[in-house]
Amino acid sequence: MNKINDCIDCGRCRSRCPYHLDTPKVLKYMLADYWQFYEEHKDAL
Repeated sequence: MNKINDCIDCGRCRSRCPYHLDTPKVLKYMLADYWQFYEEHKDAL
């Protein structure tokens, strides 16, 4: 998951996405969501 932090927002993945998603933005949003979920549930893990 932390590989997302290595994204340089070059746009290459964005231009290749068949769904025209802003891939870097989506990945960074999902990483933030992951860490929020982890913090809320880490004691149960």
